[in-house]
Amino acid sequence: MSMMVAGDADYPCHIAVETVDRCLRSMKLQKTAGFDGIEPEHLVFAHPVVIVLLTELFSSMLRHAYVPNGFCSGIVIPLPKGKSGNLMDSSNYRGINLGSKISKLFELCLLERYSFYLRSSDLQFGFKKKLGCNNAIFALRSVVDYYTCRGSTVHLCTFDVSKAFDKVNHHSLFLTLMKREVPKCFLNLLIN
Repeated sequence: MSMMVAGDADYPCHIAVETVDRCLRSMKLQKTAGFDGIEPEHLVFAHPVVIVLLTELFSSMLRHAYVPNGFCSGIVIPLPKGKSGNLMDSSNYRGINLGSKISKLFELCLLERYSFYLRSSDLQFGFKKKLGCNNAIFALRSVVDYYTCRGSTVHLCTFDVSKAFDKVNHHSLFLTLMKREVPKCFLNLLIN
């Protein structure tokens, strides 16, 4: 559930100073700078007026559904998935994006402000806080154990959805968000 600051409910296109400050304090320190050279410490230890200015920037971006090009840029660093894999095989790498820390802060603010609208199935384990592959494996193992302990045969079918995000029908996604009555300014920001 998103944390609403007094008055936020009346202003869906506003991000409160308290939200920006809270999200800034939650950022992990000692992380590599993005292409702009800004590290989390630059923001955390900056003068408090920076938080006020960032609040104004983020609220304006939300109101006008505009994201600066620099927020959409980054440096992709290829990292090997495993040490024992073939380093000459491109599928053995995953990309890590070093983006702007200010854009990361904006993302954290949006997630806190609008998380209520972005819920997903309890059966989805990926891309959720404190959940991941281990949870999915545990759930699968529990189901298999349940049926095999009772003498049943279990048949599994799996499919690879690793590239599913690239193939998402964005119009369907936006319609789903509209049905959830996402504030128009947030939806316009996502569309643009």
